[in-house]
Amino acid sequence: MPNLGLWQLDRLEWKNELLNNISSRQVAENITFPYNESLEDFEYRNTSVEGKFLDNTQTFFFRPNLSGQSGYNVISAFKTIDDSVIYVDIGWIPFEQKENIDFLDIDYNKNFSLKGILISSKERNMFSPENDYIKNIWYTLSSTEMNQFYKLNGSFFILKIIDQNYFEQTLIEFNPTQIPNNHLQYAGTWFLLFIVVGILYFYQVYQIIRIKWNT
Repeated sequence: MPNLGLWQLDRLEWKNELLNNISSRQVAENITFPYNESLEDFEYRNTSVEGKFLDNTQTFFFRPNLSGQSGYNVISAFKTIDDSVIYVDIGWIPFEQKENIDFLDIDYNKNFSLKGILISSKERNMFSPENDYIKNIWYTLSSTEMNQFYKLNGSFFILKIIDQNYFEQTLIEFNPTQIPNNHLQYAGTWFLLFIVVGILYFYQVYQIIRIKWNT
């Protein structure tokens, strides 16, 4: 238990550093596409792109929303006016809405000017389920895997829209400045449990010794 408490304190330090980085990046100047793919500190930077969405690239990443409802984040490839490609996170939809192919009416011939923040592509780990390409249900937000599937050369970074006005059919609930940081409470809980268990253990030992002395 104390190890779990110490681990939570390590997580607290990591989260504080992350939140400080996010705050400084949010007030930094807007960066333009294409980005330096080797600089991961571009994550959470504000950016803007202009171009067109690519048809037949809507990808559904399984993720519950903040209320615990099952659903998907909708990702679509976007070709900029200089013919570069970046994947755009359009927002979240409920589980049942995925089968309604007309739920998101995108004009693929229209030029869009989009603003948002950059998030890094994720790598698959040993606990990630395999993507179901037939049902178009994905579990890892990886631009590398999307590039392989759609045969594109999209950016390592993904543009996450944070303005609800772009697509009213999707739910935008991501705010990089409001990421929860509860690790101090978690650490306190583990340390408290350790103290309580320790007290109960020594009380039990005391009772056993007292009974033996009285017999």
